[in-house]
Amino acid sequence: MYSQDKRFRDTEEKIIISFWSLMFEKDINTITVTEIAKQADISRSDFYNHYLDKYELLQKQANQYIEEIKIRYRRRFAEMDIREFLSELTDYIIEEKEKLNILIVLPKETHVNFVEQCEFLLRETFILNNRKQKLKNHVPIEYTAKLFASIAMTYILHTVEQPYKNQRIINAINEIQILLFDD
Repeated sequence: MYSQDKRFRDTEEKIIISFWSLMFEKDINTITVTEIAKQADISRSDFYNHYLDKYELLQKQANQYIEEIKIRYRRRFAEMDIREFLSELTDYIIEEKEKLNILIVLPKETHVNFVEQCEFLLRETFILNNRKQKLKNHVPIEYTAKLFASIAMTYILHTVEQPYKNQRIINAINEIQILLFDD
C-alpha cells in the first residue's frame, strides 16, 4: 500500500514539475498532455489518473498558491503591527514570483482568474477573522474587507512586478491597518 501511495505522489510531483517547466517556456494553450507526460517520463494514462486535463492541473496549481496566500494572511490577524508579516510575505512572493506571474497573466479562456479568486478569498478571510474586531468609526466590515483585499492584492501584484522589499510600502500598509482598527 505504501509503495503505491509513494508511486502516486512521485508521479504527481513529476507531472507538476514538468507542467511548470513547460509553462515557463510556452503558453498554456500550446502545451499538450502528451508534452507534459513525455517530459515527466510517464504515460498519458498516468497523467489522466491524476487530472482530467491540463486545465484541471492548472486550476489545482492556482488553488494551491491561493490557499498558501490565504493561510499566510490568516496568520497576520494576530498582530496589530504587521511589518514582520509583510516582510515574510514579500520573501514568499519573491521566491515564487515566476509562477505567480504566470498565474496572474493567464488568458481568460482558461477560466483561472487567479487575481479575482485570490482577492475573493482574502476578503472572506478578513471577514472571518474580524467579525469580533472593533473597527474605527463603525466602518462596515464588508467595506473594510474589500479595502483590505484590494490593498493585499495590490501589494502582491506590485511585489511580483518589483521583487524587492520596499520598507516604505510595508510601513504604509501597517499604518493603514492601525487607522482602521481600534486598539
